[in-house]
Amino acid sequence: MKSEEKASGIDVESSELDCLLEEILEKEKAAKEELECEEENKKKTVEKDKAAAEGIRKQALGRMGQTAKRKRAGGNSEVPKKKSRRSTADVIEYLEEKADKESVLKEQELDQRKKEQENMVKQQQQQQQQEMMMMLFNQQQQPTQALLAFMQKFVPK
Repeated sequence: MKSEEKASGIDVESSELDCLLEEILEKEKAAKEELECEEENKKKTVEKDKAAAEGIRKQALGRMGQTAKRKRAGGNSEVPKKKSRRSTADVIEYLEEKADKESVLKEQELDQRKKEQENMVKQQQQQQQQEMMMMLFNQQQQPTQALLAFMQKFVPK
């Protein structure tokens, strides 16, 4: 519409269609500008958030550095060693040592049980020998007691 006015230099009547088209174009421009403003606002808030997070991170790291310095200055001048994880070789070595110790303990227990059993067998054998000795002693004493009893009956006092 404006191009027609400029080209001819005459006042052109605008139709309803032209008015509606111009209105749509204006709304489209306004929507684009609004979107651009929103995007700029989002970018600014994201940048502010990043800057705030970076500041907090630097502040925390500064505190950690100060804490480490205080600990070192407080009497312990050595830098603490980092803990390292044990490798699987260490675990396997530990398990092998544990198994060896357990097998040695089991062998010792078995030896001790064998000795206890041998001692019990010896004690039983000694008891049986004592019983046999007592029986033999009793058997030997019976005739002498019988002879004594016989002599006491027939021999007057």
